[in-house]
Order: sequence, then structure tokens, then C-alpha cells
Amino acid sequence: MDPTVLAALTIAAFEDADLDLARTSAQRAVRVEDRLAPAWYYLGLVHERTGNPKQAAHAFQRAHAIDPDTHPLPLVLTDAQWLEASEHAQANLPPAIQAFYVQVPLVWEPYPDRADLQTAAPALNPLIGALFVGVPPLDGDPWKTLPQAVRVFTGNLKHALPSGSTLIDRLSHALLQEALSWTGAGIDDLLTAFPTRR
Repeated sequence: MDPTVLAALTIAAFEDADLDLARTSAQRAVRVEDRLAPAWYYLGLVHERTGNPKQAAHAFQRAHAIDPDTHPLPLVLTDAQWLEASEHAQANLPPAIQAFYVQVPLVWEPYPDRADLQTAAPALNPLIGALFVGVPPLDGDPWKTLPQAVRVFTGNLKHALPSGSTLIDRLSHALLQEALSWTGAGIDDLLTAFPTRR
């Protein structure tokens, strides 16, 4: 099979949370074409999530050596740096969403579990930045009946995906998406009523 087709299959399988197919197709792709950066990068993502850090680091290094602009190396941050980034990210949110996170704790984890990803149909993207804990109320006010927590996935957010995005951008986006998913609010309405601070 054409290695570019295999690379595309790798990405599609990974985004569908089929890590076994993603690994197999990526390995086949790089065996045929050793300089196929996307296949190396997604192979690294699979290795990360299946407990193979050395193989992941090798794959990321290969992707970065081939295409450093599109495939930067994952960030390495201390807990203090993550907390600082979180403060900046929350400061960029609309005030209503900032107030939401005053009341909702953040729980820092490396990656979502496969079971988390398969709670939705189609499956959630393994690179999701955050997930709320709990079920939004059917009859109550979702701004008052809040989630138990929002889980923030550092292992995903350390990757500059989409390419060129900053960590603060990715954190802000992840936190905003989970708050909107919980409350059912529309982003356009929120941004009109509560301009984003910079």
C-alpha cells in the first residue's frame, strides 16, 4: 500500500481511538518510506498512550528531524509551569467562564483512558485537552449544578496541535469547550456579552 495512504489511515485510526490499527499502519508506512513525518509523529502518539516512552521519544525525534516546523517536540514542563499556564489560559476566557472555573476544580492527568474516549459515538479524539466529570443536569441550571471537576490532559496539551498553537491557546480552548459542553451555552453569545480579556 502507498505509504501516504498508510499515514492517512494512521491518523484516521488514531482519531477514532483505534490505537492498534494506528500503530500497525504507522509502522508499515515508515518501513516503506522512512521520511514520512506524520507517520512517525502519530506512531509517537500511539507509543505514548500505550506505555512505551522510549519508542515515543524516538518517533517524535524522527518526525521533528524531518519536519521541525510541523512536528515540534513535545513540551516538558514542571507542575509550577503547568499551573502558571493554567492561570494565563483562564484569564483569557470570557468572564462567565472564568467564574465557572472558580467553582470547578481542575484535575491534572496525563491522558484520557480508552474507556473515556469510547463513551461517545463516534469515539472522542484521543488528543482531547479536557473532559468534565459528571452529567449535566436535565432539568436544573447547569451554571449552578456544576461538574465535580474538569480533567485536564497534560500529555495531550504538551503537543503543539494544531501546529503553531501555544500552550495557553490550547489550554484556553480545552477549558472553554468543556464549560460550553456542560452549560450548553453558545460561544458567540458569551463572547458578545463577555469580551475576552487579553
